[in-house]
Amino acid sequence: MKVTIRDIARRVQVSKTLVSLYLNRHPLSSKISRETKKRIDEAVRELGYRPSFAARALAKGRTGTVGMIIGNIRDPFSYYLVDLAMREIERSHRRLLLMVTEWKRENRLRCLESLLDNGVDGLFCCVELPNDNPFYEEFRQRRFPIVSVNRFHPDFSCVYNDFSGAVADALSCCAEHGAKSLDLISGKGNTVAGLVKEHAERLGIRVRCSRNLVTDSDLESICKTVLRRRPPFLFLTNCRAARVLVREIREFAEGYFPNIITVYTLPSDVIDDSRIIGAVQYRFSPLVTEGLALLNNQMEHPETFSREECVLPARFLRREQFGELETLGRYNFRIS
Repeated sequence: MKVTIRDIARRVQVSKTLVSLYLNRHPLSSKISRETKKRIDEAVRELGYRPSFAARALAKGRTGTVGMIIGNIRDPFSYYLVDLAMREIERSHRRLLLMVTEWKRENRLRCLESLLDNGVDGLFCCVELPNDNPFYEEFRQRRFPIVSVNRFHPDFSCVYNDFSGAVADALSCCAEHGAKSLDLISGKGNTVAGLVKEHAERLGIRVRCSRNLVTDSDLESICKTVLRRRPPFLFLTNCRAARVLVREIREFAEGYFPNIITVYTLPSDVIDDSRIIGAVQYRFSPLVTEGLALLNNQMEHPETFSREECVLPARFLRREQFGELETLGRYNFRIS
């Protein structure tokens, strides 16, 4: 059974309010005697009390702060999400408090605790929130304002891209160019990769998958393999990988002109290369604008909001349509 503040108060034989003032570091706690504070600390240790960070955040009232959790600030995709979120949140006269997990599962709990202990009004979550997280059930029951960004979530509001139609159009484009086989370069468990395999099978296109694209060493190995095999058709689910691969082709295989399709997520000059015959346009800015609209609705109406879902249909654009690609400006960033 979960230990509560009431249990602590009963053990120390003081009021629940006094224990709450002390544990929440309220200014009035300065009037509590040192001996009483010591007894509360002992009871906390002996009973194994764990504070409810979500309840604490809600109890503090609005702070005008939005918490955001991302995997890695060095990743261009995450960097642009943060950049857009900062601008949008400033327009609503709120502040952004950012935490980074470095894609480590064990860091998620630390990030959540830190954000909630700082009294954020809501969470803009760009990493997975698994249901075995200690806060999961508490978030769900207390209807704490959360939006899951760039991924579907069954219990919390979410905003994400739907690539099914765009990938179908992309594979049809490959078929029109005479594709009989396709080299797929993707990371493990990528949603787009699964759709590519599905639609390729329907069109009778054989798919050869690369090793998982996770680290820079993976990308280096993939580039070497492509330059050696020189497949006629390539589909890359990562725009950064496409940019690096095109650079390698230009430098080491000038006469190699594969037909490349990439998922376009960055303001990259990769689309200027004629080898890129099409791009699946990631609906990037709406992930932030629509996601924050969902979060604002939850924060403004905490007692009445229900789970909401915003699905952003991705588009496939052929080379002649590249002028319609969403751009965020051209940034310089490390690519290898």
